[in-house]
Order: sequence, then C-alpha cells, then structure tokens
Amino acid sequence: MLNKKFPMDNYWGNFPFHFDDESVSIASHSSGLSVYEEGDHITVEAALPGVESEAIEVSQTHGFLLIEGEKKEEETKRKYYRQAVRAFSYRVPLPAKADMSIEPEATFKDGVMKIVFKKGENKGKSIPIKEE
Repeated sequence: MLNKKFPMDNYWGNFPFHFDDESVSIASHSSGLSVYEEGDHITVEAALPGVESEAIEVSQTHGFLLIEGEKKEEETKRKYYRQAVRAFSYRVPLPAKADMSIEPEATFKDGVMKIVFKKGENKGKSIPIKEE
C-alpha cells in the first residue's frame, strides 16, 4: 500500500482535542470524505458503499460531526477463522461558518451520506473584563 502524504498532514498530525476527559484524535485525511462550502451551505459527504442507512448514526458534538456505523454481514454457514470488521467512524471538525442553531439535513442515496448545514455568521461573543 502506498504511504502518501497530504498537505494537511503537517497541520493536523496527531493534534489531540480534550473534551470531558475524553481524548479525541482527528485523522489527517479520510478517503471518501469531503467537506465543502457552496452558496449558503456547508456540506459534508461520506462515501459509505454497501452500508444500509439504518446502520449509520450521525450526531454533532463539541464542533464535530460524528458519522459512525457498521456494515452488517449476511448470515451464512461459513466458519470464519478471521473476519473483516467493516465498522467506520468519521470525526469531522465543522467549519466555524456552520450554523449549529439550525438542525442540518441528512440524506443517504446510492451509498453517499450527505449532511448539509446552513451557513451562518461566525458570531463571536465579547467577554467584558472586570477590574478588581
């Protein structure tokens, strides 16, 4: 297998995020995953061929989109000595322009999961400083 470096590898590397004592690492790239801005929307697309929509769970937390699931094998009378695991988990940092106050629209068609967020303004909040 080819060990190919991508430009974002230098930026993300093994950059850890810590939330509630849980360490989350972001993969520097994932095949079959795209995040793009088009018009007034931010879209995340994940290629999930052969996976049923019922086997996919999508959630958002702490500025991340989580896409998790497992491809179920048909019941057979095979005796496995080793069986491939077809589970997947994408943790995608959402761009700051994605409006989290509006529920995104998720669709699944022809093996592609598409989650569309409305684009909002990055409204930072000013924090007043008190003199003591």
